[in-house]
Amino acid sequence: MILDPEKFFNNSETHKRFFQSNARDILFAGSRGSGKSFSVADKIILTSLIEESKGKKLKNVVLRTSFTDLKDSCVATYRERLNTMKIPHTYLDSIPFTITLPGGSKIIFRSISNDAHVDSIKSMTDINFLHIEEATSLEEQWYLTARAIVRGPKDQIRQRILTCNPKSKNHWIYKNFIQNPMPLSEYIFTRTEDNTFLAESDIQDLKNLQYTNPYRYKIDYLGQWSSLEGLIYTNWNIVDKVPFAPSDEWYGLDFGFNDPTSLVKISKCDNELYLSQVIHRKELQPTQLKNLMRNLIPMNSYIYADCARPELISELFAYGFKNIRKSKKGVNSIQEGINYVRDFKLHILRDSVDLIKEIETYSYRTTKDGIATEDPIDKDNHMMDAMRYAIHDHLKIHKPSSYSISGNKIDLDAWGGRTLKGVWYPPESLATMGVV
Repeated sequence: MILDPEKFFNNSETHKRFFQSNARDILFAGSRGSGKSFSVADKIILTSLIEESKGKKLKNVVLRTSFTDLKDSCVATYRERLNTMKIPHTYLDSIPFTITLPGGSKIIFRSISNDAHVDSIKSMTDINFLHIEEATSLEEQWYLTARAIVRGPKDQIRQRILTCNPKSKNHWIYKNFIQNPMPLSEYIFTRTEDNTFLAESDIQDLKNLQYTNPYRYKIDYLGQWSSLEGLIYTNWNIVDKVPFAPSDEWYGLDFGFNDPTSLVKISKCDNELYLSQVIHRKELQPTQLKNLMRNLIPMNSYIYADCARPELISELFAYGFKNIRKSKKGVNSIQEGINYVRDFKLHILRDSVDLIKEIETYSYRTTKDGIATEDPIDKDNHMMDAMRYAIHDHLKIHKPSSYSISGNKIDLDAWGGRTLKGVWYPPESLATMGVV
């Protein structure tokens, strides 16, 4: 089998260096869209085919924390490369997902998002390549356990490859591969322009982030590992689950269409908050949203929704979500809400991929001189808005005990709604009912 390198492989100097590296541990990181994942797939596939021509079979493992992304991104990438190169293979579409090459080499895909998953891979042996995609989402101890499966006879190739976009300089990957590199490790930095297959328009989109989101520009385009300066939230971490039955649960909802509609669940345990992503989807019609919410959350849930869409709030209320409220907005309400959210320790569930991506880069706008303002960048912040509505309005404003009826008097609450016969109605519904 002859593969034309000019046709199939990324021939930039950076990617050539990656292909040729014999380091035991490689951190292949840098700008978004730089072609890291494709080149790793190419290296593992090509090396396996070469070894098969010598009568050997390689056993390779690909890990990612998100099960959905493991299948939709990792498996899809490897199969796309195989199909592009017209390499016959078989695919087992059951856990663990497995690709078998013509000579018997295997590429096994596993999700690793909790301690039980980590324990399940301990028994794997004789692994040749270990590819960890989006490695910054792994706990350091998980990586140390996973890297131990790459072992076996001396005469075979053994390599661990971590791919990711940069995160904070406080991350264990930065400390172990860049700040104080492990023995026999190599850090290969790649820029967007290193991807010889990427369209110029895609590169320009990343360059344009300097005008809309300078913080993301530094990470996504320049590929810089960040400091915490300019970030809005630093009071959070990633966890596997809510530790015990919460004392309270409620939701925040930000409407979109061309932008995603986002629904975030808040669970309160003692005085700490656990956040999970429920919905984050573009082009949701009102009927689709109602049906989706009905299937995902209790109808009597407290929901704090984007006040810019009162008609959708009324529609959800009429549908049966009787405890929906429109978010409180006013002068300085965004910064007030942010300051309030900062008072809590936030724990984000690991499978809340989009929520984590937003909070990692949610930052303040800067002036031309690079000075941070107090205005958050209004882009890629839909889950941040939903989270803020929910935490601020539920814990600071919401006083269920104040919703009462005194004789014939109908009390007005903080949202302009009223309680009638023990049921709360938003002001828009009261108007349609003719209640003054």
